[in-house]
Amino acid sequence: MYTISHIRREDAEWPGARKRLSNGRLLKGLCRGDVAADPIRRIYLADASGVLVAETTKRPKRVVGLLIYEVTDEYEPGPSLYVHVLCSRLPGVGTALMRKAQDVAAELSLRWLRLGALDHVIGYYRKLGFRATSHPQCREVGAVARAADRIAHLRFVSHNEAAADPRIQAARAAAIAHGQNLGEMILCLPTLSKNSR
Repeated sequence: MYTISHIRREDAEWPGARKRLSNGRLLKGLCRGDVAADPIRRIYLADASGVLVAETTKRPKRVVGLLIYEVTDEYEPGPSLYVHVLCSRLPGVGTALMRKAQDVAAELSLRWLRLGALDHVIGYYRKLGFRATSHPQCREVGAVARAADRIAHLRFVSHNEAAADPRIQAARAAAIAHGQNLGEMILCLPTLSKNSR
């Protein structure tokens, strides 16, 4: 069992949480590759609007998942919640964190979640509803959707393994031919008012 806590930049707990998350050992235990690297971790935390932390309920509590996000209006089609980092070490925790991020976005009246997916996790994010597009209604160009669907079932251990796979390369080329980046993904949220939830 685990619980998810939401810590915003303006919360009193932010300085302590930021210091705790700056601990390289914590992220190396959760995240693979570059995400746990010190310079990248500091950049994510510097830009963060908030974090979602999944911790076990039994003592001693252990962090089993982490999502770092930023509320931004830098990307098309408009203001969105940008997921910088999603890491987890237990099955289902990553999905639960992403669902909580959708709730946070809805509370903030944002219509989109955005992220940059590495090649080896594109299929995972597609299963969660993310699409490779900047269209306001999250519509993918047909050729891009077909290319992404062809690789969605593939499983890879690392980004490097996926990037070297000719099927991934072909899907990326199809997306680029239509002005899209296969890894730049968006999820449209239902347009609900805060009181209708």
